[in-house]
Amino acid sequence: MVTAGCLGSNGDSEYEVDVIDRSSDDAVADYHGHWHGELPSISLEDNVSLGAVFEDEDGEAVDLGGEYSLDVEPADEAIVSAESHGDHVHLYGESAGETTVTFQLFHDDHVEWETSEAIDVEVLEE
Repeated sequence: MVTAGCLGSNGDSEYEVDVIDRSSDDAVADYHGHWHGELPSISLEDNVSLGAVFEDEDGEAVDLGGEYSLDVEPADEAIVSAESHGDHVHLYGESAGETTVTFQLFHDDHVEWETSEAIDVEVLEE
């Protein structure tokens, strides 16, 4: 789970998040001030599909795909690129190597919240 302050207009909301590997429907990573778990490796010129479950400070799940959407910000887009589809993201392996990504919760067109620490992701030559 991820807990951090809101970047949105009210400045006091907090969220928690579990990252889901959509190929297995398993939670693969969560964050409590630091990461637990790991993201699946990506084969070169392939992608992984990740979902997330965000909960607000009252334990209510955020409905992704409407006003809210999941996005990630890669540290090095030459290694990994990302494409948001509202309720999930695809991470694409652009070149072999390792980089990090930051998970973000968007509300309409702005970042409502993001993880304060990035998580590693690896692209393998296969």
